[in-house]
Amino acid sequence: MYWAGQVALSFVLLIAAGLMMRSFVKLQQVNAGCNPENVLTANIPLNFSKYGNTATLNFYDRVFSQLKSKPGILAVGVNNGAPLAPAMPMNATFIVEGRPVNESAPHPTTDVSFVSPDSMQLLDIPLISGRFFTPHDNADSPEVAILSRSMAHRYFPNEDPIGKRISGDRGSTWTRLLA
Repeated sequence: MYWAGQVALSFVLLIAAGLMMRSFVKLQQVNAGCNPENVLTANIPLNFSKYGNTATLNFYDRVFSQLKSKPGILAVGVNNGAPLAPAMPMNATFIVEGRPVNESAPHPTTDVSFVSPDSMQLLDIPLISGRFFTPHDNADSPEVAILSRSMAHRYFPNEDPIGKRISGDRGSTWTRLLA
């Protein structure tokens, strides 16, 4: 009788392993919304006590220039987290210009990613409407943002979000929406 329990347990484990393998294969076939083919990622953490905002931008400009000059490199981009990779979440609360604000209710929050102008095209992330960032969108220009489809549907239902403005919940800086 002891061997019958072992055989039954072995069958259960084999079936569970087969189902896990099938799920893993199906998971690899899911469209992630970007194309990771021929893309190399690197994590370059900077010491913020040494690198301020300007020094950080200068550092990445030098890295971009050096990488773009190498043969075989078609594009270079930077962001604060690779798509589908665990990253430190950066959440921001915001308000939508022209909408009433209930100070007693929590303001909406969203995940925020910071990307260089070529990052989204580099990964073939589709643009539904509006435009991607350009090199002219820099520290000296008005702030702009690109919304995900889910954020656009949630906070701008039945209207075009392009040209609308959002702000940090303290109302300090208005950001024009590109997409």
